[in-house]
Amino acid sequence: MPSTSTQADKIFEYTAVAANVLRQVAAATDMPVFDTICTLVAAIVPIATKFQRARCSQIMEIIHQLLYFLTNLAISSEDIQSPKAIQDIFQFAMILQKIDACLREQHDLGTIKQLFKQSELVAQLKRCETDLTTVLNQFKTMQGASLTSTVQEFDTEIDKYHQELLEILSSQSMTDNRSSVSSIYLLLASLSLSPASPQIFFGRDTELKGLVESLCNLPARVVILGPGGIGKTALALAALHDSLVTDKYQAQNFISCDSAYTSDLLLERTASSLGLKMSRGIQGMIVRHLSAGPSCLMIWDNFESPWEPIENRKKVEEFLALIAEIPHVSILLTMRGAERPSNIQWTRPFLPPLTPLSSSAAYETFVDIVDEVQDDREIYQLLSLTDNLPLAVHLIANIASSEGLSNTFERWNSEKTNLLSAGYDKHSNLELSIMLSLSSPRMLASPRAAELLDLMSLLPDGISDIDLQQSNLPILDIMHCKTILIRSALAYVDQSGKLKVLAPIREYLQTSKPVPPLLVQHLQAHFIDLLKLWTRFMDKSSMGDGIIPRIGSNLGNLHSIFSYGLKSKGDILKETAEGIILLNGFNLTMNRGLMPLMLRLPEILPMINDHTLHGLYVISSLQSEVFYTLPDPTKSITEARDHFKVTGDLEAEAQLCNVAAGHFGYTQEDSKLANKFYNDALVLAERCDSQTEQVRALTGHAAQQWKSGNPGQGRQLARKAYKIAAASGLIRGQCEGIRWQALCTEALGDFNSALQVLQKGKDLVLTAGLHTGGFEGLILNLEGEVYNLKTEYSRARKVHEQILSQTSVIMSPLQHADAVLNIAMLDIATGVSANIVLEKLENATSIYQAANYFRGVPQCQYAAAELELREGKLAKAHTTFQQLFGKFRPIDHQIACLCLLRLADTRHLLDKNRETVHWAAVFLAFSLLPLSRDLLAVHQALQCFGNVLLWQGAHEEAFNVLSAALEGFSLMDVHKHRAECMQAIGDIHFSNGEYSMAAEIWSQARPLFEQSQQSSSVTDISERIENSKKVVVENSSNLS
Repeated sequence: MPSTSTQADKIFEYTAVAANVLRQVAAATDMPVFDTICTLVAAIVPIATKFQRARCSQIMEIIHQLLYFLTNLAISSEDIQSPKAIQDIFQFAMILQKIDACLREQHDLGTIKQLFKQSELVAQLKRCETDLTTVLNQFKTMQGASLTSTVQEFDTEIDKYHQELLEILSSQSMTDNRSSVSSIYLLLASLSLSPASPQIFFGRDTELKGLVESLCNLPARVVILGPGGIGKTALALAALHDSLVTDKYQAQNFISCDSAYTSDLLLERTASSLGLKMSRGIQGMIVRHLSAGPSCLMIWDNFESPWEPIENRKKVEEFLALIAEIPHVSILLTMRGAERPSNIQWTRPFLPPLTPLSSSAAYETFVDIVDEVQDDREIYQLLSLTDNLPLAVHLIANIASSEGLSNTFERWNSEKTNLLSAGYDKHSNLELSIMLSLSSPRMLASPRAAELLDLMSLLPDGISDIDLQQSNLPILDIMHCKTILIRSALAYVDQSGKLKVLAPIREYLQTSKPVPPLLVQHLQAHFIDLLKLWTRFMDKSSMGDGIIPRIGSNLGNLHSIFSYGLKSKGDILKETAEGIILLNGFNLTMNRGLMPLMLRLPEILPMINDHTLHGLYVISSLQSEVFYTLPDPTKSITEARDHFKVTGDLEAEAQLCNVAAGHFGYTQEDSKLANKFYNDALVLAERCDSQTEQVRALTGHAAQQWKSGNPGQGRQLARKAYKIAAASGLIRGQCEGIRWQALCTEALGDFNSALQVLQKGKDLVLTAGLHTGGFEGLILNLEGEVYNLKTEYSRARKVHEQILSQTSVIMSPLQHADAVLNIAMLDIATGVSANIVLEKLENATSIYQAANYFRGVPQCQYAAAELELREGKLAKAHTTFQQLFGKFRPIDHQIACLCLLRLADTRHLLDKNRETVHWAAVFLAFSLLPLSRDLLAVHQALQCFGNVLLWQGAHEEAFNVLSAALEGFSLMDVHKHRAECMQAIGDIHFSNGEYSMAAEIWSQARPLFEQSQQSSSVTDISERIENSKKVVVENSSNLS
């Protein structure tokens, strides 16, 4: 029997290997949560071997089994994408986060504190072990008896299963399973892939030639017009794949606008095709991306979807006009009708609206589909029924290929006679062709396929196999039904693998065949489950990221389904309203703007007797204040609290109070009312043990305290929030806790502690997989700022250069401009050439202006004034500082203090007048105001005041004030200002004849100037030291 220690070592080792196996196997799933799980396990194992080893070895056994389960699930199970499986996987990741936080806290404590915290730590780990066992049992149930028996043997055969995992790692067969597992996560990425050139394409030679010629003359601005089913998309794709066009353009982007029913969705579809992340200001990002890129052909298919609604038209045309201004970008639209968007100079001559095919082209198309033809006469008989409309020809040909020419013709006549006798005499031949396809023997033999087609009429985005299978639609053998629709030419699979139905067929079905409500209800429930899952886990690391593509690729479907649901009654109407509110929350978080159907809810909610729903609507509306404002927010908040009091839902009421606090704190600038609501939220959250709302209340309150000049209180609140978030696995809460701890600690002047807090944030980025999120950038920016305040300019530069390398003018213009500006400021402080600095300032200014971020431009003006001051242009610099102080005084106390620091600096006196004395007094008074209280600024103001006293000859008073400033700078570890104070104090000693003391204090100041890269100051103080030594030697000689 191996020793207990040996067995524990084996468990730890095998668990680390199992995490590595899962990481590589699960790469094909594109589910970020797997990477999070593996990263957490890798972080936990080394700490667990040192702390609570016995308890952790038991936990590791369960984790090892769960990793084994997940590996099998990732390889062979189609259920991995089901909401239930995703929920269990997320739950496992959350527990790992709690274990990691618990062990890290133990690791960071001293030995004595570890002893005091021992019982608390053991209790936390015991709870985690219990939770892991619960998740393990859920996986057993999910994967059935075969793996259940495996788990029963697990303890005795751990080596066997370890070897099994290693074999999986080395096996090449796993690649065969990747395409089906990962298909759903390719949906958004594949939107930028152009569909293939049409395989059956006849009779458009003249149109194609004219279109290609137009596209080859940059910049082209072309619209393909015509009725539905005329072949607009086919012509566009044929031109896109023409060799002359592919040679002309380095990039081509095909964007389907079927489901882009708003201008925001048009922007999102366009951004996705360009590989851009949806964010605020996305329109500008798209324009900048295309402007900076190579020659490009942009094709928007079915552009009438976003353009036709009157409420969208102005924004859509403005966007198109901006693209049209880029000379190396060509535009090609396909649109139904005969009208082109305005405000664009379209290429002339216009491409005429498409007309039906010629008889010969229709014949060639028909024959290509039917393949075997015996009687041309019968073909022409059938073609005469299609009006030579391409879609109608395709539909009739597909029917004839399976039923025969004669049977198809007879059925056509029979269907048309029945319709005419029933009074339907205005149907077009396209509609009759669709009807004939719907009544084909193949479709009649599979009524379930017809039901699926009816449902597809509501889905402009199409539907993936994953959602088709996981939505539990009451359609037997649903994948066979899909095949029937494809073979009947009523549906097709697009380039992303989704089943789709052409718009003319969808529109015909919507007007002629009601969708079975039960099918819509099942699909709606499925998507609402995904929205609930995302909402539940959105605060927990990158776990929710795996669901984002599934929801994001169905936004058009969700709008259509919810619009359908709003016509319902009872529970379905209630579920629909809930779905709209959930989707609005998703849209806001993803920077997609307001969900348009939110505007319908005020007329719908009176029909729904549900207190919770009424309250949630108010919460969602307050969160949407940038886009929509409640008529009377205060009244709505009061009514919503009453709704939640009726239901006794303390957590929802706490969420409402947190959102209301944000409304009053930021929209209304009423900090007193904001703090009241945060306090109310905290009390409610503690009563119902909601860690999420406790953390939101504490961080919100901390932000208000920081804003109100109480950073000490803010830091306490932020620390408490972080502790709760870490113990609960709330990654977003940990991020916010770290952020406000760092900001409050920085405001207190405790810069080294602030850096320690930020290091926690950097560790969190690694363990929680936050590399691609905004939190890493925020942490780096704060770190660079703290190093700058400490005047450790070399370290600050390193951080800002890292930010610069991770950002771009296109993807993240403001962050990029901030990095450029910060580096320019460091250049000024360290004596870099003025020409280099000016080039950077011009770069940053142009980015801010292009992004319409006008607050950034004055910051560049401040930097330019700093440069002028350094270069000796005192009058101009002083004028700029005074102007900027007036501008920033009410809105940015930090920049206002920097302006005062320069105006009150005796080294830059104008004509030795009393103005500097005035500004020194203003600076000291301003720095002590409650709203602008900043410990560094206070001591900088003292330094300026001490220098003024020194300049005026009041040496004793100057010594006392400068000594107080020096003490503060020493505690804050601010090198440059310490050195400057020491230099001034040394001057006082020197003027008093205390030459040795002056030399000693100057010698202490010199390395501080060196550390802050102040080369001219190093030279100056070195000369003072040498001079003082000479004086001492001379005095000694005189005495002797």
